[in-house]
Amino acid sequence: QNGTLRKSSLNVLVERNIDFALTAAKHREQWEEPSGEVDYEAQHALARCIAEESIVLLKNEENLLPITKEKFQKVAIIGKMAFDPRIQGAGSSKINEISIDTPYKALTNDLESVIEIVSSQGYSDSDAERNEYLMAEAQALAANTDVVLFFVGLPAQWESEGYDRRDMAIPKNQQNLITAISQVNPHTVFIYMNGGALDLAEGDAAKAIIEAWLGGESIGSALSGILPGKVNPSGHLAESIPFRLQDTGCYDSFPGDENTAVYGEGIFVGYRHYDHVDCQVRYPFGFGLSYTTFEYTDLDIQHLGDNTFRISCQVKNTGAMKGKTVVQVYTGQRTPKIMRPIRELRTFKKVALNPGEQVTLEFELGEDAFTYYNAREKKWCTEGGVHTIEVGESSRGLPLASDVEITRNYIQTITKYSYLGDILDHPKGPQVFEVITRELEQLTGENVMDLQGFAKTMFYSTPICKLTTASHGLIAPRIIALLIEYLNNGDLTDTFPMERLKVWDEAAGGTSKGLIAGIFDWVGKIIKGNVATVYSVEDKMSVLLNNPYTRAVLARYCPEDILDGE
Repeated sequence: QNGTLRKSSLNVLVERNIDFALTAAKHREQWEEPSGEVDYEAQHALARCIAEESIVLLKNEENLLPITKEKFQKVAIIGKMAFDPRIQGAGSSKINEISIDTPYKALTNDLESVIEIVSSQGYSDSDAERNEYLMAEAQALAANTDVVLFFVGLPAQWESEGYDRRDMAIPKNQQNLITAISQVNPHTVFIYMNGGALDLAEGDAAKAIIEAWLGGESIGSALSGILPGKVNPSGHLAESIPFRLQDTGCYDSFPGDENTAVYGEGIFVGYRHYDHVDCQVRYPFGFGLSYTTFEYTDLDIQHLGDNTFRISCQVKNTGAMKGKTVVQVYTGQRTPKIMRPIRELRTFKKVALNPGEQVTLEFELGEDAFTYYNAREKKWCTEGGVHTIEVGESSRGLPLASDVEITRNYIQTITKYSYLGDILDHPKGPQVFEVITRELEQLTGENVMDLQGFAKTMFYSTPICKLTTASHGLIAPRIIALLIEYLNNGDLTDTFPMERLKVWDEAAGGTSKGLIAGIFDWVGKIIKGNVATVYSVEDKMSVLLNNPYTRAVLARYCPEDILDGE
C-alpha cells in the first residue's frame, strides 16, 4: 500500500509457493496409499531386538550377572525408571509409542516364578526433592535381598533440545540413594537410562553396570532377556565415557562467548581426542562386555594393489556361553606430516559364536581407509609412508596390529609460501635441490644439505619466497616463479638442468637473469679504461676473485673468509 514492495515482486514469490505445492501434489500421485494394517506386534518385537543388540554391559565383577535362581533367591528392583522408563528423547524428537514394556513388569513376569522380587520407587524426578520415606524404604529392601537391580538415569527434562547439561552427573537424590544402598548391599547392579554420556563415578560402588541408553518401547522386555542371561549382551559403546567433563576435547571452547560457539576440537572428537592427548577414559569407544569371552589371533594382511588390502583374523569364543562380539578395524599413521588422529575406526562386524567356536573374518580396506581431507588442495588425499592397521574389541583394546606401506596419491601444489621442506618432499624436488645447492656451494663453499640441528630446521622451515632476501638477491623472484612452474607442471619425467635458472629477459634488453643474476648485474661487464671485460657463467670463480673490481662485488654476497678459502 505504501509502495515499498511492488505487487509484481510479491506475485513472483507467491507463484513460487503455488508452483511448489502443485509439484509436490504431482509427486504424491506417484505413490500408492499404504494398504493393510500395520503389524504392531512385529514392530514391537523388532524394537526389542534392536534394544537387546544395543544395550552395553560395562562392568560385571565376580560374574554377578546374569541373575539366576542358582545364585539368588531374592531380588530387589529399585528406582523410578524401573516403573516409568526413559525410552526416548524429549522435545521435537518425541514420538507416540503404541505400548511400553516397563522393566519391572517384564522382569516380574520372567522371574517371579523362580525368584522372590521386592520393589521400591526410591526417588522422584525432582532433583531438589529428597524424599526420606522413599529412601528409607529402598534401603531397607536392599539390606534384606541377595542382589539389587537399581535403575537410575536422567529425567526427560534434563535432556532436550534448546539447552545442554552443565555437567555429567545424575540427579543428586539418585546419588544419595546410591550411597544409602551401597552401605547395606554390595551386590548391586546399576542400569542407566540416559541419552548422553555420564561420568559414572557412582558406578564404583556397584558390582555390575548396564548402559541401557534410551532403549525404546520394548526396553523392559530387552532387559528381562539380558539380566537373567537368556540373551547375552553384545552392545558396544558408540562414544567414549570420560572420567570428567574437563577431559572432553571441547571443554575449552564450548559453549563459547556470547552468541559465538567455536568448533575448537576440529577433527579430534571423542576417542580421537582422548587417544591424541593420551587421556585415560572410564570406558573407551567401542567397549562392551559379554557373559562369555573372545580371543583374537592370526592377523593376516594381503596387499591387493592401489592402496587396497584384504585383512583376516581368527576370532574364538573362549567362554561357556553363546555370544556376540563386535570386531573393529582401525587405521592410523604414527608420524604424519599433518595433524591427524592416532587411529580411526574404518569398518566392523558383529559375529555370533557358540562356546569353543572359531571363525575367520575378512575385511577389505580401500584407499579411503587411509585418506584425509586436505583443506589446501580441497580434496581427499593419501599421505604415503607406514600406516598401522589394528583389530580388536574397542579403541583401547586392540590385540592385533600390523604395519603396511601406503603410496601417496597426490602431488602437493607448491606456492611461493610453501616451505623449502615441501619442495624436498615433492617428487621432483630433489632434482631442484641438487642443482640449486650445487650452484650455491660453488659460490659459498657450503652445502646446505649438510646442515645439522637448528640450522637445518630453520632452512627447511623457510618459505620459498624468503629465498630472495636470504640470498641477498641472488635468487630473484623470477627464478622462484620458474621453480614453482616446473614443480607444478605435472610432468614427472621433466628434468631440471642448470639452464632453468637462466631467464632471458627481453624487457631488460636481452640480458641473462637467473640464480646468479644478482652478481652478473654487477660483474658481467667491467670497464677498464675504454676496454670492456665480459664475464659469463662459464668462467671460473678464481677469474672473478683475481679481479679487484669483481671481487668487491662478490664481497657484497660472500664473507671474506669464504672468498679467501679454498
